[in-house]
Order: sequence, then C-alpha cells, then structure tokens
Amino acid sequence: MQSLAICNTPFQIFNIINALINQVEGLSNTDTDILIDMTFDSAKNTGVRIEELGLCRKVFYVKKKDDFSTISKLQSLIDIIKDEMHEDMFDFSDVSVINNHYDNIWVGDQNVFGLLAFRSNPHAKVFWYDDGTSSYSTTPESYGHKNLYNFFGKIFKLGCYRYRSRTVYLNNTEVVQYNGYDLRQLPKFKDNNAAVKYLNSIFDYKESQSKISDFKVVILTQVHPASAGYKGMDVQSLFLAQDMDFSKILIRKHPRDTMIYSGCEIDDGKNMWEMECLNSIRDDHILISCCSTAQLTPKIVGGKEPYIFFLHRFLLDDESAIKKGLENMIENLTALYSDKSKILIPNSVEEFNALYFKIFALI
Repeated sequence: MQSLAICNTPFQIFNIINALINQVEGLSNTDTDILIDMTFDSAKNTGVRIEELGLCRKVFYVKKKDDFSTISKLQSLIDIIKDEMHEDMFDFSDVSVINNHYDNIWVGDQNVFGLLAFRSNPHAKVFWYDDGTSSYSTTPESYGHKNLYNFFGKIFKLGCYRYRSRTVYLNNTEVVQYNGYDLRQLPKFKDNNAAVKYLNSIFDYKESQSKISDFKVVILTQVHPASAGYKGMDVQSLFLAQDMDFSKILIRKHPRDTMIYSGCEIDDGKNMWEMECLNSIRDDHILISCCSTAQLTPKIVGGKEPYIFFLHRFLLDDESAIKKGLENMIENLTALYSDKSKILIPNSVEEFNALYFKIFALI
C-alpha cells in the first residue's frame, strides 16, 4: 500500500512516526512518503533525521511562496471550496509528491496539501490523525470553520469534506467529545513501544538538557490574545506576585512566550514537550497552568498521572471563549486518572494556595 503522510507540526511528525514504526494501516519504510510543511524552525533537520534513520521511503518539503500572503483568507477559502488550489502557489522540494499514486493519505488537519494529493488520488483512503486538543474537542473537518462552511461542506462535499473519511487515529480515544467517527487508538507508549528510541533521535532529545527531573513543580506558560478573557493576572504573574519558594519551581516557557522572568529557573524548551512527557515527567510532578493543552499530554501520550492544577476558573472571565468547553475536556481527562484527586480545579487564589501547599508537602 502506497501511503503519504502530511505533517505541519512536530507533534504531527511525532504521531506519524509512532504509526509508521508500528506499521499501522500498512505504513512501512519502503512504501510511505512524508511531506513536511516548513512552518517550524526545525522542519528540515527533523526530515533529514527521518531519512537518515531510513524510516520512510522519501521526505518531501513544502512552503508557501512569499506572495501567498497577499491572497486574502476569503479567496483562499473560495479556492479550497472550489478545488482550485494550485501547486504553483507553493514551493515543493519535488512537486511529484502531490501527483504520485497513493492508496492512503494521512492528514492531521485541514491543510491544503492533503487536498492537492487527494485531487490526484480521489479513490485514496484518508486517515485523520492526532493534531492535539482540537482532535478531541471538534470533528476533524469542522475545526476552525464557520457554520456556513460546515453546512455546505457536508451537503456538497466541499473542501476537506471531499475525503468522506470517518477514521481518526488518536493517542487516547477516551477523551473525545464528539460522536459518529471510527476512533482508533495509536500504539501506546507505555507498552515498550519501539518508536520511542527513534523519536528521541528524530527530535534530538538530550537528557542533559532536561531540567524537568530536577524540579517538583512545573509552570506551563501560555500565550493568549487579549480576547482570551484574562481578569488581569495570568498564572506566571500569580506566582511571581506571591511569596513562593522558586527553588523547587521550573517555568516551562511556551515557544511564543517573550516575557522575561527573573529569580526563577527557566526551561526554554530545547527538548520537545512530548519527549519530556515520555522520558522525564513522573507521577509526583505538579503541572500548573491556566488551561494548557500541555497539561493533558503526560496522560494522553505517556500514560503518566502527575498532579494537575487548572486555574481557569479564577483567572478567566466567565465569557472567555477559551473557558467554554474546557470543563468537559477536564472531566474526560479526570475520568482516565486512576487517582482522580490529582486533578485540581480551584475556584479562587485562596483555594489554590491551600491546595498547592497541601500537595507540595506530600511529594
């Protein structure tokens, strides 16, 4: 079976390599190509390591041309709906990748490259795969689109609705909040998964660069727009404003977090978070954030059960778009925990302080 896997993010590559090493749906190093969208800094180096390890037949690369940004979002959407996206709008390392014959196409999101490859392979079977929180909260075709697009897409099979795919491969099928899809489990990492050693190499995981094991508490920072609905204090400011012992606290910065922190230890993310979850996170860690998807990763990906503090109830306004729907996700995550008391959702600063010092004393 000839397969093409399209990856836009390191996490998508992480999941495809797991599927490939374990030969999910017939994926193999002799019959599988990978197309990497060069939207992240390490894209080329990551692809080179994949080829050096002989994990797939060929790695292709693509990026938008410089003048692509001049095309309006509305025009881009119209082109996608009408199936008029053209390969000459992008720089491919080898344009044959979207014209080759494939039996299976793997897509983590609604990227246009999947549509281009599908146009050349209209009878190919399309598999959706884990792209993070969005893959659990919303159906693959509808995420990020307005109701009008989804309405007409479903009826007339427009855009990614052309795939007619109902199969979704996920790291944990039990957290999903929608119905009507064939949800399938990606190979779990706690079962001596052979993919781990390859992932460590591909993402250049270095134990010497990991700071996670040296700290009990990890604050996961987030970067949200003003519309996120913060009441005036985020989780970093909450800690900095109080008399906390930072000798046991590590701040893991979001890749887009430009804030300068002083008086505390910083983890600038040289090791990919998913790799830290597999290699370094322990059940006695405390992960604190407003509502970071990174807090879900240890359990969903690594089968670990650290203490988790979600602070959205008192950090965000009731009308926050981020806050809506979050409670269901947390409820589903809590259901997976063997010790459900390790998921903590304080309603106030005072309640947080009381719970934090209680838990900190136990570990």
